[in-house]
Amino acid sequence: MTGKRASYARVGARPLSQSKMIDFIKILCINGKLSTITKFILDRQRFMEIYKKFSIEAAHRLPNVPADHKCNRLHGHSFQVTIHVCGEIGAQTGWVIDFADIKKAFAPLYDQLDHHYLNEIEGLENPTSENMARWIWLRLKPKLPGLCQITIQETCTSACVFRGEGLLSNFCHNQALQ
Repeated sequence: MTGKRASYARVGARPLSQSKMIDFIKILCINGKLSTITKFILDRQRFMEIYKKFSIEAAHRLPNVPADHKCNRLHGHSFQVTIHVCGEIGAQTGWVIDFADIKKAFAPLYDQLDHHYLNEIEGLENPTSENMARWIWLRLKPKLPGLCQITIQETCTSACVFRGEGLLSNFCHNQALQ
């Protein structure tokens, strides 16, 4: 590559020196100040993402599909629920969060879901993977402020990923916490 593209490629291939980083930050400034979104992007560079997986055995049926659809019939899955937590690595602990804390926060939900008929759980009357992910998110987010993603895998080839309210809403939420 030649010209500016080549220089960008070279910069991306190795860590920036402190002076190059300062130059880069100056480019991101508006009227000599970092924009809120630029601060958010730079702060995210210190973040790490961890996850913990759980297996849930549960039965359900999807009541809102056509009567002849196979998912309208009662059936079960070995759901894999993956809970992702994002945050800075603690200076003292060396971790984002203790995996045991994720397990403890999810335990009441796990107990409600595992070996149960999902349609009988309030809020899961139509227990699609998408609705399960949102249901878990809404109940887990207050206990795990760093929650950044829920994955529900209902078969070995089918899954749903939920990241909450979206990047803009997450950004606004993070700003409100500061």
